[in-house]
Amino acid sequence: MTTEGRTSALAGAAAALMIGAQVAGKATREALFLSSFPISALPIMLVAAALISIATALAATRALSRSGPARLTPVLFVLSAGLSIVEWRLLTNSPRVVSVMVYLHVAVIGSILVSWFWALISECFDPRAAKRVIGRIAAFGTLGGLVGGVIAERVAATAGLQAILPMLAASHVAAGGLLALIRTREASTKQPTQSNRSAVDAIRRVPYLRDLGTLLLLLTVAGTLADFLLKANATELFHDREQLMRFFAGFYTATGLLTFVVQALASKFALERYGLSKTIATLPGASIAAAAAALALPGLATLAVWRGCESVLRHSLFRSAYEIFYTPIPVHEKRAAKPLIDVGFDRAGDAVGGGLIRLTLLFIPGDPRIVLTAAAIACGFGALWLVRRLARGYVAALERSLKQSGLELSDRPWLDRTTRLTYLSMPGIRRPGADTQDGPTSRTLPGGASTPPPGLSESSDPVVATIAALRSGEHTRMRAVLDQPLSDELVPHVVDLLGDDAMARHAARALSSVAEPHVGLLGDRLLNESVSISARKRIAKVLAACPSARSADALIQALACDTFDVREQAARALAKLKASGVSVDGAAIETAIVRDAATSAAKQTGAHDPESLFGVKGPRDRRLEHVFSLLALIVPNEPLVIAYRALHTGDGGLRGTALEYLDTVLPSAVRDAVWPLIEPDHAPRNKPRPEAVVARELLRVADRIRTALDKSPPAEGPAANRNRVDDACE
Repeated sequence: MTTEGRTSALAGAAAALMIGAQVAGKATREALFLSSFPISALPIMLVAAALISIATALAATRALSRSGPARLTPVLFVLSAGLSIVEWRLLTNSPRVVSVMVYLHVAVIGSILVSWFWALISECFDPRAAKRVIGRIAAFGTLGGLVGGVIAERVAATAGLQAILPMLAASHVAAGGLLALIRTREASTKQPTQSNRSAVDAIRRVPYLRDLGTLLLLLTVAGTLADFLLKANATELFHDREQLMRFFAGFYTATGLLTFVVQALASKFALERYGLSKTIATLPGASIAAAAAALALPGLATLAVWRGCESVLRHSLFRSAYEIFYTPIPVHEKRAAKPLIDVGFDRAGDAVGGGLIRLTLLFIPGDPRIVLTAAAIACGFGALWLVRRLARGYVAALERSLKQSGLELSDRPWLDRTTRLTYLSMPGIRRPGADTQDGPTSRTLPGGASTPPPGLSESSDPVVATIAALRSGEHTRMRAVLDQPLSDELVPHVVDLLGDDAMARHAARALSSVAEPHVGLLGDRLLNESVSISARKRIAKVLAACPSARSADALIQALACDTFDVREQAARALAKLKASGVSVDGAAIETAIVRDAATSAAKQTGAHDPESLFGVKGPRDRRLEHVFSLLALIVPNEPLVIAYRALHTGDGGLRGTALEYLDTVLPSAVRDAVWPLIEPDHAPRNKPRPEAVVARELLRVADRIRTALDKSPPAEGPAANRNRVDDACE
């Protein structure tokens, strides 16, 4: 069995035990508390448990940041088991005290256990593998919840409520033992030293984390209100402790069964077909609809449907997408913030919900159902609004993860200003107004023609004499002409010299200063199949030195040429134009990408490959690099450059993060066409896939990147690039 398979099997078994105990614990909590106290005491207990949970979450966050979930989670499971034994021994003599203990135990420690468990899982797998296994682990958890609910109901019916507590202790001991056998990636990879910021500071500094916490808070408020209304109706119908236990055990068993079905059948499909944001939006959307139905048709059945719908989606689709939202966050920030968000914000939602319930009971006369249901619907709409922000924040977090991953771009010769993609500047191009140091001074005749420099044969027409010199084949005479400003009559003849390896550098320099009024001529020659390939490539470089919409149009047309070398150079030239502020037609670029990605030509490799745009040494697929140079025209450049380099480090984690970023930002048609070049063994699906379609392949980034890059050959720096400039046209 592979390491990934062994870890996922251990995690799945632990999840089954943990969620099974959680379901049984919740049923026990409801039966004990509601049979010992009136329903009016429930809001007070919610607020008290929330305040204790928030304080505990802060302490848990500091502990997790120092020691990590791999060390602490098994220990906490064992401590939870010991507490269950204490509760079991005290239940007979102090049922009211134990009912409060069990309530706090499930609300406080149970929440931390779930949060730490998923924090541990997120550090066990690279980001790409995470989407592959998290759904499977969650499915084991939901199956465990189903079994736990059935066992709790049967044990309560045959042996009494008290017999469930030792069962919970045994489950937690077994889960802790399984988790102790798991080794995270951080255990074998030295992490960079991070500042020990507090959880509150991490959440304050990162809006993405605040949005995650606020989303969880709103959904918890809505769930708390639904939960209270269900329990209030249940206590009106059931008065005996065992009856309440059997009702809630049956309810949690039914929701566990539905959760398992949804998790097994719909979770993977939803993530692949609809992406993270739409998957996570199913919870608030369905809760709004169920709450409206409960408002229209009051009764225990509709309340059970509402609460059950909220519980099923929360622990299936929502959980799968929610945990993935954390994967691009750096480990030190995730350890600091996740427990506080998972427990603190969740319990804060309980506190807000409890406060709303208490105020409604005190100050709203009559049936509080309408007010509480309306408040739950309002929270659902607020959550839907936050989901849209999270979708943008997820992409930003991926970009930040790539930028902070250790794939430093301080040595990048391909970035001009802050957004320029990979472009090797045209060698030796003389900018307008530049002086030549060794060229002879020229005289300009009327009409812009240059007088023949000394040493050239004179003619009655100086222009004819100059053209004759350009066509003479004598390099000294030809260079003498090219060192002077060109007249319009000379431009076509100089363009012809771009095919001469010996004169190409000088011809390109001369043309660069007069390219603007001759873009039409240059574009025609660029698209002319009868012109040599080397000349057409150099024409593209000349156009790149002429930032105008006409130059961009000519280069975009060249992307449809039959010759790969010409298309490749045209793409590089367009990258330079875009970096200079020229607008590029995105639709035309997408068409070119799809066309180039779909070509059946073999990989473009060889000893005479042009310099890599991305600082990648050694053999490479030039066709893939060409496609990436086109992608940089429609997506943010710097993260794309890092993503391309990550694909070539040989590290699976870096590759996973690159794939996740590409899967998230590329238009669906482009992604479907490009993906076979990146992952030949994972062909695109026949159905159109929106943003997160190959997303299950992606998530592995932040923590092993620096170590992996230390083993990778460094990108060549600016000095080496400058040394190549004068040779690139030859």
